[in-house]
Amino acid sequence: MDNKIVNAGIRLTRQCNMKCIYCNIQNTIRKDLTLSEWKNAVDIIKDLGAREIVILGGEPTLYPYILELVEYISRQAKLTCSLTTNAFDNFDLVKKLFKNGLSSLGVSVDNLDLKNSISPLKAKNGLNLIEYLNLNYDNPNIINYTILNKKNVNSVICLIKFMNE
Repeated sequence: MDNKIVNAGIRLTRQCNMKCIYCNIQNTIRKDLTLSEWKNAVDIIKDLGAREIVILGGEPTLYPYILELVEYISRQAKLTCSLTTNAFDNFDLVKKLFKNGLSSLGVSVDNLDLKNSISPLKAKNGLNLIEYLNLNYDNPNIINYTILNKKNVNSVICLIKFMNE
């Protein structure tokens, strides 16, 4: 069997501007790779056969060279580039990321009813970013990452229907 890498997720940074109760990333401090080191890593990932890179964090929009890296991945390496964000105070940056070649954006919304969310601020941020993108872009490619839990297991169908609309 000839297996090939289809996509690769890279943890760009462990920095985060939120403290979600279910996340263990913010408790780990590590030095981020430089832009040059990430470009080299992207080239290696591409040489291994990947067609898409998914940028994860922490919060990847806090990485100081995020615009340059997204442009490198999408335009120079010619790979599909996706990014996952907590949507905290970064709408203008998200707009620039799409201009630099970002193909899809992942947000975390676990419940449409914020009082039943495990992270109400994160869910609110995500819903606000989804609304912003829908108002400012034709068919933005938005991916929802839902943490299933006791509070949302009975309402997840409504959330999926909302995201499909």
